[in-house]
Amino acid sequence: MATKPFSKAAKFFRQRHYEQVIRLLEPQVFRFRESFNFYYLLGFSCLHMGDFGSAYTYLKRGHDIKPTDIETLLGLASVHLKRQETAKAIELWLEVLDSDRKNQYALRGLRLLKKNSDPEFIIDYTESGKLERLIPQPARAIPIFRILLPILLAGGIIVLLLFAPFSPLRITNHVSETYLPALDIDDIPKLIEVEKSNHPFSFSEMEIQEIFESMGRYFRAGRDNMVRREINRILLSNASEPVREKARFLIASLKAPSFSNFKDNFAYREVIKEPALYAGCHVAWKGAVSNLQIGEHAIRFDLLVGYETGRVLEGQVPVTLPFSVRIDPELPIEVLGSVVLTGNQDIPFSLTALSVHQFLKEQQ
Repeated sequence: MATKPFSKAAKFFRQRHYEQVIRLLEPQVFRFRESFNFYYLLGFSCLHMGDFGSAYTYLKRGHDIKPTDIETLLGLASVHLKRQETAKAIELWLEVLDSDRKNQYALRGLRLLKKNSDPEFIIDYTESGKLERLIPQPARAIPIFRILLPILLAGGIIVLLLFAPFSPLRITNHVSETYLPALDIDDIPKLIEVEKSNHPFSFSEMEIQEIFESMGRYFRAGRDNMVRREINRILLSNASEPVREKARFLIASLKAPSFSNFKDNFAYREVIKEPALYAGCHVAWKGAVSNLQIGEHAIRFDLLVGYETGRVLEGQVPVTLPFSVRIDPELPIEVLGSVVLTGNQDIPFSLTALSVHQFLKEQQ
């Protein structure tokens, strides 16, 4: 268990850097598929980040492996409270009290519902941030002086740098903190190769500059999905090879999203219209599961996009999950994944899933 990614994730968890835990562990599901601690860290990280669908999936798997763990029961109870499934939440809190009669989280949850179990009250409570009061918090293992000492030292260095006559911070104060050389194309003498070409997109040099300026704004705003689409627009255009190389270099700077921080989703109708423009971009689509296949190293199924209500089918997309998770084909599902071109005209792209969660039909 003392493998490097897991040890790093456990450290991030104690530091309450939940996003880093999710980013580190979600691709490792096949390695730790039987590890209770793995699902505990992932489940509670998703819970603290407000991704209740993924939290339920991981905590439920942890509960299957270790059904007597009190903290997992408390985590599941809080998910059920968020879903306004009060009877199930109460059942789990009572199960906790059977093992620990003085458990403060279970008693607090029961007192809460005894005071008021109206749906409006529960919505206000869970959306106000107070749900954290019903969830065990990770113990901070780092002594406070080890946190304060680097901060004080760093603060002292910054003060010295700011007030020194030839401080580099003062000289470069106007430079953006998120400056990347790949976003600067001023040093490239020729931005386009040919004026007229058969590329899907043909731009003038001014338009190339405007696209890179847009990528800079998106990048500084953390809108990596928009950056990736603009990179593809450059790669599919008449931009010169040095410009394309700058665009390719940017791809390594982009971060994979999770359900808790994903933004700038693209609709299925946009992607199916120009799949190459969205290659490598991320989408989060709801739908139904069809043709489910569970392999040794991956799970595959067809996502019937938009068919989660059984009324409207927008399209059908093959999905590959390179990690282990329980999929119920009878329940609607939401897939967060990256667009992968297939080279097949009939099925031009597929999705490689980063995360999935399933929900009851009445929760859509």
